[in-house]
Parts: sequence; structure tokens; C-alpha cells
Amino acid sequence: MATKSKPLVSTTEKTIIITGTIFCISMIEGLVQYSFAEAKSENKSFWDAWATLPDTKDLLKMGAVVLVVSSITGGAVSLIENQIRVRRSK
Repeated sequence: MATKSKPLVSTTEKTIIITGTIFCISMIEGLVQYSFAEAKSENKSFWDAWATLPDTKDLLKMGAVVLVVSSITGGAVSLIENQIRVRRSK
């Protein structure tokens, strides 16, 4: 009879990993959107706009919003994962 193995990470650690991953991906996506908007408004190429970051104040605001949304999403993913039972393939 197979024994149940101990998880490699705790539920909290899993949530932090998921939230951190979502934060990184979402922050990059936010910077891409920012660069597209800056390029369009200032008639620059995307790459010229991408080479400059937003002002520190704007970057912190963006990071705060992305962190809140990432935390909510990470928690939701963990809750959903805990509710779904996956059938093992034979």
C-alpha cells in the first residue's frame, strides 16, 4: 500500500510562490502596456519607450496595484486548487 508523501512546500509557501510568480508576470505586462501608451503618446518606437522606466512614484503605484491584484489572484488560485480533486492517471 502506498503511503502519502509529505508535501515539499506548505500551503503558505505555495501561495507565496504563486503570488510572486503572478506579481512578476503582471508587473512585466504592466510595464509593456505603459511602454505602448508612452510610445503612442510621444510618437516614439516601443523600444525607445521600453528603455525608460516610469517615474519612481508611478512605478511604486503600479507595483502596489499589481501586488494587491496578485495577492487576491494567488489566494484564489490556492483556494480553487484545494477544492479540485484531480484523478490520477493509471
